[in-house]
Amino acid sequence: MAAAKNAPLPKIEEIKNELSMLDTYRNQVGKRAKVVEKARKKLEQPPKAITA
Repeated sequence: MAAAKNAPLPKIEEIKNELSMLDTYRNQVGKRAKVVEKARKKLEQPPKAITA
């Protein structure tokens, strides 16, 4: 545990890069959730009657 006291802190650029990657991932997951929700709602619709 004593060695952890002297662990180097990440550079500001590394932190910004990781935050950017997390934001990109969050956006991708949000878009994927919208697509899945749309498909799920379509599957949950009752079948429409065919009339002549």
